[in-house]
Amino acid sequence: MSNEAIISIQEVSKIFNLKDSNVTALDNISFDINKGEIFGIIGLSGAGKSTLVRCINLLEKPTTGKVIVNGQDLSGLSEKELNKARKNIGMIFQHFCLLDQRTALQNVCFPLELNGVSKKDAVKRARELLELVGLGDREKAYPSQLSGGMKQRVAIARALATNPQILLCDESTSALDPATTQSILALLKEINEKLGVTIVIITHEMAVVEEVCHRVAVMDKSKVMELDTVENVFTHPKSKIAKQLILPLKEEVQRLEENQIRIIFDGNSAFAPIISELSLKHNVHLNIFYADTKTIDGKTYGQMIIGLPKEIEKQELVKQSLKEKGIMYWEEDENV
Repeated sequence: MSNEAIISIQEVSKIFNLKDSNVTALDNISFDINKGEIFGIIGLSGAGKSTLVRCINLLEKPTTGKVIVNGQDLSGLSEKELNKARKNIGMIFQHFCLLDQRTALQNVCFPLELNGVSKKDAVKRARELLELVGLGDREKAYPSQLSGGMKQRVAIARALATNPQILLCDESTSALDPATTQSILALLKEINEKLGVTIVIITHEMAVVEEVCHRVAVMDKSKVMELDTVENVFTHPKSKIAKQLILPLKEEVQRLEENQIRIIFDGNSAFAPIISELSLKHNVHLNIFYADTKTIDGKTYGQMIIGLPKEIEKQELVKQSLKEKGIMYWEEDENV
């Protein structure tokens, strides 16, 4: 991964003109995606993330602003030039979009046929890609004979057929079970590492971002609210929406009378015996109401909700000790 931008989104806005009103789907968005990275765009339904990814290959034309891909302003290209530029941008979707009357091999061959590649060369390339995605033995299977995970693997192979430098993934694991999701994410990571393909993942699931992404843009109400490394967004979420996506809802956590704080552990402190140290040092009882850990880029990160003692002075002692250890926390009432 380099610091060279392969995609530059510059002051992009998208307004849909409806019969009775105008809807702003994207509001003055600007950021770069670096060559060779796995970049996540996360947000709840209606945040604008799918519109944004469709602007990257100009399936949706921005109302204002520019999308620069490999140094080209896509909005300034002719239709012929744009179609040529799109060959460098593969895309996979939530529901696979395979052709039911074609086998796995024929589905992967399809974009090559459209580009005038000979049948012999197309078949050779398709077989190589089916091997890459772990389906070398299923080339004659039709989509109806494949599981959801297998269908998505065929879709990934098809998206790679034209040797794109960029792969856009729009909610590509949302229709899959957790185990299959893990296998598809592992495959995308392998493709990124082996082929150097820049991957942009659109999702509403923080677990997907945490699993494979290097950086993430957090979207809400048509705007980018945060943009940082996955580790920094997890350990130091600044926006309300980032906290909502990363942390469990209050309703999911047992509530008692105690004042509650949320502790965020970074990759160095996750295994430290924080709670026992605090209890012994200050002679207090600290109840644990929620705890979770994540592995991000080979390091373990975590969060914990604890109930503080009733005495104000002991609450302050606990908070001061956390500050001295450099451990981030905030009052649970500030969660949302």
